[in-house]
Amino acid sequence: MVQVRTGGKISADGTVLSSSETVDELSITGAPILVAKQAGSPIFASAILGNGTLELTAEKASEDTAFGKIVERVEEPRTPRRRQSTS
Repeated sequence: MVQVRTGGKISADGTVLSSSETVDELSITGAPILVAKQAGSPIFASAILGNGTLELTAEKASEDTAFGKIVERVEEPRTPRRRQSTS
């Protein structure tokens, strides 16, 4: 179980255990909109808690989180495609 307080950054993907609060999921959605979370709601690493206290179960951490996967995709090397000759 992980407990997060006002302004705290969620450190792992998981499920909300208790409380009814709002979080900013800008890093996941790209939109600075507060999303309501309540018991049973999924929650993502890098979200920031608005006000109050939130308890959650941590299910994925580090590069296994949704945010970690986004970072991994952005960092993947881009290799140019070779054009095949049609001779």
